[in-house]
Amino acid sequence: MGENCRSGCKTRDHGSYAECLRSANVTARMGAVPMRGTMSELEAYRQARSEGIQPAGTSRVQVDAAKAFSDKHGAAYDASNLTGSLVSAGLAPKEVLG
Repeated sequence: MGENCRSGCKTRDHGSYAECLRSANVTARMGAVPMRGTMSELEAYRQARSEGIQPAGTSRVQVDAAKAFSDKHGAAYDASNLTGSLVSAGLAPKEVLG
């Protein structure tokens, strides 16, 4: 007995690893908290896209940065065409596009 127990087991007298886990009341919560954050980030991304903004990614930081650029310069940010974003915001001459 004990060889089946987890390293933090106090009694080390369980017949199986599963029995040890049940005794410690260990539960698995797969994705419960991260999912909420992920859904919130995806909703912010969808909102930005509906406003014509193309963030560099779906993370909150990337979406917020794209929205801040768009708000500050009055032109939708487009991460896939940064030069075009700069030109439409008046931050680069049209000749840059070639």
